[in-house]
Amino acid sequence: MKKFKRIIEDFSSRTRQKVNKHKSVILLGKSVKKKRRKAISKLWGYKIVNEFNYVGIKLTLRRLVASDFNFILRESC
Repeated sequence: MKKFKRIIEDFSSRTRQKVNKHKSVILLGKSVKKKRRKAISKLWGYKIVNEFNYVGIKLTLRRLVASDFNFILRESC
């Protein structure tokens, strides 16, 4: 995670594009223990979530079910 963070920081400094920490979240699998989750969250400064929407699509580590896509039917009516 530290190496990945350095890569992101290097990219940011070269492109002058910064990650918005208020809008950014981390999605971690069940195999990541609670202590490590806290350390990762603290290192990055991002909130850890179980799921989130990106460009209107739900992203999660669980299998999506039909009800996850009900918003498409509601918007098309």
